[in-house]
Amino acid sequence: MTNLIARFAGSSDRIVVFCGHYDTKRILGRRFLGANDGGSSTGLLLELARVVAARKRTLEVRIVWFDGEEAYESWSPTDGLYGSRHLAELWRRDGTLGRIIALINADMIGDRDLDILKEYYSSRSLQNLIWSSAASLGLGRHFLPYGGAVEDDHVPFLRQGVTAVNLIDFNYGPNNSWWHTEQDTLDKLSPRSFEIVGKVLLDVLRRLERLGRTSGQLSGPPANPLIVGCPSGAERRLCNAGSGAGGGSLRGPAPQELPMLEGRGY
Repeated sequence: MTNLIARFAGSSDRIVVFCGHYDTKRILGRRFLGANDGGSSTGLLLELARVVAARKRTLEVRIVWFDGEEAYESWSPTDGLYGSRHLAELWRRDGTLGRIIALINADMIGDRDLDILKEYYSSRSLQNLIWSSAASLGLGRHFLPYGGAVEDDHVPFLRQGVTAVNLIDFNYGPNNSWWHTEQDTLDKLSPRSFEIVGKVLLDVLRRLERLGRTSGQLSGPPANPLIVGCPSGAERRLCNAGSGAGGGSLRGPAPQELPMLEGRGY
């Protein structure tokens, strides 16, 4: 497996990371293209790299395309998030994690009917900054005030104490019926959705630059108490979508104690 990393140096040693996965899932007996689940984050980050490269920066920006986000067989602590687990550990050992002030992961953001969940594991301070940015740009309706706990490539970094957020639209087709099926094709996506997410990320970067100039610091716990007791399922990745209650008991361990969602494989 191969992670791809683009590094754009700044005048500061502090780092902002934008990331997503570029692999798609191998599903026996299905012609799975993964236009949204894998393709959308790949395309978004490519365009983001082009724009960031043309601008002066105070903060260093790293753009990461993760390999191996998808589980090969069944989601487990050792099957899935291969690339992000590897990089989080590598950056822990070389000291990079201590320089990261924000990590924003994007996944499945190309849906033409864009509704980004307020993902429960994500760091509250950074999440609030993103939602505030979207509202100021007149794009707040695409960033929902509710969501669920989704395990994604941000979680290995949360476990290491990094301030991190996951941006994901996990309502892809009626009842999420296009996810991991032959229906995940380019015609389900919209350039406008890419534009919306891209505008918000660039505005967030501008706000983080301003915060850096004033020696401000983003920090904070996960956005909501972590959910335990999620229903099991062969490919379950989302727990309690649309509500902060109902379906599981709630507790609030530290980020390094984040539990794996049961049986999730994407």
